[in-house]
Amino acid sequence: MAVLTVIAVCLGCAAHRPPVPDPVIVTPSPGPDPRVIIALDLTGLRILAVEASTGPTHCLTATVRIENAADRPEAFTYHLEWFDRNGMPLHLAHPPVPAQRLGPHAQATISVTASTPEAADFQLKFVSAGP
Repeated sequence: MAVLTVIAVCLGCAAHRPPVPDPVIVTPSPGPDPRVIIALDLTGLRILAVEASTGPTHCLTATVRIENAADRPEAFTYHLEWFDRNGMPLHLAHPPVPAQRLGPHAQATISVTASTPEAADFQLKFVSAGP
């Protein structure tokens, strides 16, 4: 119900204001997000926030904030897959992601932008990069 109220208020505001050039659309994720998958052996890794936004280029940007809740470092890498508005995979070339190391109780932000405005959604998979 609150979402509908916000949308109605936003639509009402848009009618009284001139359009904003190159709007930014941000979609925050409340709670666990099915677009982000963590391998079971990365026991310390936690997702703090997930956002999907588009800016002036109309290309989707996926931003994920993570934390290592463990008392030991976590080594990981990630794989990203982009999907079109129909949920079909877009086979976009991505350079390999080097292994990342996150210290105990440290936080990091990963932000990746699609190379085409056809990308409407994503899936980010965190996998172990060894000991």
